Amino acid sequence: MGNSYKVRQDTIDGIVEWHKKTFPDVDLKSQKLKFLEEYKEYLESGDIMELADMAIVNYVLYRRYDCSCFSDIISEEWDDELISLVKKKMAVNKKRKWNKVNGVYRHED
Repeated sequence: MGNSYKVRQDTIDGIVEWHKKTFPDVDLKSQKLKFLEEYKEYLESGDIMELADMAIVNYVLYRRYDCSCFSDIISEEWDDELISLVKKKMAVNKKRKWNKVNGVYRHED
């Protein structure tokens, strides 16, 4: 296991810990709804940052609920570009204010 594996695991661990603190009452159903929301945004926009959102939501699904909607990003061959995008997106997410709307958390801005 190389350095990129360690970076990936540290990134995932950080995401899951932030998620638990920020969204303590999220359940499997609401997390799946959030994944579908991010997937639709990606399909509509084609914006690669939406892939980072999907990855973030999926890691929470995988770690907290032993479920995956996007199994390719769980693999050992996780792309360095996606790691970079996820880190960038998490920096943004941590600064946002979040509210629960219709069972799914959304940011204000």
